[in-house]
Formats: sequence, C-alpha cells, structure tokens
Amino acid sequence: MAETINNTLHGEERIASRYARFVLRFRWPIMLFLLVATIVAALQIKHLDVRNDPDTLLPPSNRYVATNLYAEHNFGMGNLMVFTLRVKEGDIYQPWFINKIQELHRKLVALPNSREANFIDIAAQKIKFMGADENGLVFKRLIPTAGISTDDPELAREQLAFLKEGIKTNPVMAPMLVSMHGPDGKLCAYEDYDKPECVANAAYIIGDYDDGVKEIYLPWVKQVRALMDEYGEDDRIELLVAGEPYFLAWMLQDLINKWWLFVISILIVLGVLWIEFRNWRGAVFPLLGVGATIALTLGLMGFSAFKLTTMMVLTPMLLLAIGIGHSVQVTRRFMLEHAGHGDCEKSAYIATSHTIVPATLSIITDMVGFATLATVDISFY
Repeated sequence: MAETINNTLHGEERIASRYARFVLRFRWPIMLFLLVATIVAALQIKHLDVRNDPDTLLPPSNRYVATNLYAEHNFGMGNLMVFTLRVKEGDIYQPWFINKIQELHRKLVALPNSREANFIDIAAQKIKFMGADENGLVFKRLIPTAGISTDDPELAREQLAFLKEGIKTNPVMAPMLVSMHGPDGKLCAYEDYDKPECVANAAYIIGDYDDGVKEIYLPWVKQVRALMDEYGEDDRIELLVAGEPYFLAWMLQDLINKWWLFVISILIVLGVLWIEFRNWRGAVFPLLGVGATIALTLGLMGFSAFKLTTMMVLTPMLLLAIGIGHSVQVTRRFMLEHAGHGDCEKSAYIATSHTIVPATLSIITDMVGFATLATVDISFY
C-alpha cells in the first residue's frame, strides 16, 4: 500500500518536474505568446455584449411566460418608460407647457426602437377626444399637430379648453394622461377626475420600446439622460422618469460609472502585496498574471459575443479574487527559495514544480463550479 502511494507521488513529481523544465526551457516563447494573446484579447473586450434582461430568468417553455413574451414581441407594451412633467405653479393648461409635452413626445418617439403606435400621452396620435354632436360620434386629436397657438391668445384658450374637456370627460384615459390634485394637495381618486376642485398639475408620457433596445441599452440611456438634462433645466417644471428600460439601462451605465471601484481594489491588493513581500517583484508580478487572465477571459467573451448579465459584469473582480491567490502562492514559493540560495532559475523550477499540482486541481474545481452554474436551471418559477 505504501509502495503504491509512493509510486503515485513520484509520478506526480515527475509530471510536475517535466512541466517546470518545459516552461523554463521555453520561457521566452511562452511569455511572448502570452503577451501577444493578451493584447489581441484586450482588443476584443470592446465587443462584450452586456445585457440586463429579467426575461432571461424566466422559463421560456412555461405557457404563461411564452404567451406573455409572444404578446410583448408582437404587440409591444413590454418595455414601458414614463416621463412625468409636473408644473410648479398653476395647472398644465398653459401653451408653453403643452407644447413642451408635444416636443418631448416627438423626441422620445425619435429614440431608437420606439413603438410610436403604443405611446400614450396628450400628444399621441391615438389619444383622441371622444364625444358626440348632431352628426354622430366625434373623434379628434386632443391638441393640434402644430401645438397650442402662441401668437393668438383667443385661439389658444379655445384649444386648451378643448384639451381640458377631452381629459375630464374620459375617465378611462385621463389617469394615464395627467395627475390631478385637490385643494389640500392630495392626489385625486380616478373617479373624482371630473370634479372641478381636481386640478391637473402633471402630465405623463408613456413610451413603449421593442426588445431591440436591450441590445443598445448604453447608447440609448445616454440619449435619455441627455433629454432629462435638457428638460430638467427648466425651473418651471419638475421632471421624473421611471420604467423598466430606463431602470435596467441605467443599472448598466452606473456599473461603468463605478469603474474606479475596481481601480481601488487593485490598489488595495498592490498595497497588501507590498507589505507582504517588501519588494516590487512580489507586488507587481502577481498582478501581471491576474491582469493577463482578466484580459484573456473578457477578450474571449467579447470575441465569442458572450452575453453578460449585470451580475456577470463582476467577472473581473471574481477573477482578481481567485487568480491573486494562485499568483501569490507561486510568487511566495519563488521568493522563499530565492532568499535561500539566490539562484533565480532554480527558484523558479522549485516554485513551479511544487505549486502546479495544487494550482491545477484548484483551477479544475473552479471550472467545475462555473460549469455547474452555467448548466443548472436557476429560473424563478
């Protein structure tokens, strides 16, 4: 039994020794290859496809999920964003405010992947005044396509009165178009919207976007933020924005905006390594290895168009945490051996041959863990 164990150990030592000798013999070609591969991979990082889509957590085979996805893909209303403009003084029935709503409506429609037919606001084409006269039913747009008149006060009053009547007499659509408050400042109930004491002091623009917007969240949300900055500068109104596409897109943008957290992590690791080894080789070499690992991994993901979720964006941090341990293990052994006899090549041989087996087993364990996470169904249903 003891002889079998010894033979196994000797076999592992022979494999580790052959590997160490091979690496040392061809160290320059290997380092050159890794350098070129790292640079090439780093150039592919820009092609990373970062997604933030809760629909991917749902089981597509479930009949309810499948029905909902079919309806959203074909008819829309699955990616709604709401812009709210609240006037600070008076009510919304002022020419400048209504024209601002119409202007913003057109700019939101002009954003990529919009479904104009599904927009709901007082400037939307499908939102109309519904009434009747001696000739029958009347369907007219709430506001003219040219907006409320700014040079004819009498005409403007007529247009605003028509708009107000159209909202007040439509209890179904009114709550989706405006927000009304009473004299006490409290929000009016939907059934009280037609009462004279309820005043409309905010208007909504409900925009709908197709699933293509999920592929361009970052440039799309930059355009949305530009609109928010533009209209937020008006001191006469308060601007509020909500909705799934904006929320999910801003989560991605906020992750990018927090790039400095990763830099701080690197600096902390660098400081700890310096305290541990007290020389530049011990502090820098482990980070070089981990940096190459991160670049190679992200580059491969970018080259293969691998879809990253918001949680998987933390991959660099995870690679840093895992890789730094292996790098420090090899570096520590090298430094200890080198302190004893001063022979760099011998120290590298001993460090490599003694750490390759546990490092390989650890990496294989990590790979099995990642493969399990990638293949196990974690859908929430």
